Amino acid sequence: MDIMFVARLLSGFIVLILLATSYMYVEKLERIGCACSDHPYRNFIKGYTAVAFVFILAMMFLPQEMILRSTNGVYAMFYTIFAIAFLVSLVLFFVLSIQYVRYLVTEKCKCSDDIRREVLYYWSIAHLIYLGIVVLIPIFLAIIGGFLALTMNTVQDVKSKHGATYEAMTNPFKGMKDVPKKLKDELKSLKALSKVATGRK
Repeated sequence: MDIMFVARLLSGFIVLILLATSYMYVEKLERIGCACSDHPYRNFIKGYTAVAFVFILAMMFLPQEMILRSTNGVYAMFYTIFAIAFLVSLVLFFVLSIQYVRYLVTEKCKCSDDIRREVLYYWSIAHLIYLGIVVLIPIFLAIIGGFLALTMNTVQDVKSKHGATYEAMTNPFKGMKDVPKKLKDELKSLKALSKVATGRK
């Protein structure tokens, strides 16, 4: 069995468990009539966890590669747009979940006390950090790669067009060793010019 497929299944099941836990927590708050937990974010969290559960369950057994290979360009583009929209909404879900839990803590909402509240809070923080790393690392590597390429091109340009300057920058001791010889040559040239000038007079 493909290792990547197994890894996708395992990570998918973990996310499904966390989504189900979050859904049951919010549903419990509604069922017991926890008045201090009533907040616009609560309805969003409950609805989103249900939608996300179905979407992730489908994606576990229908990986993106299979969909893009088996459909035409229009369906592939539609799927890509939907996947990007889902990722953006997932970030929104985690941000609002963090704010909602903080609201419950700030309001000292006793009927909201539950280990599932802590799970929702710390899972949201961890997943936002993970998403940030996944998004920022490629950008950082691209910037570093571009900087290195620019540096190498500049060095090659300097080396090809200004060989003596490049040599003096990269190996100054060699340049210092050549100074006496160059001075001697310059003095010889000056003496020769002086003789020619004197002869002309």
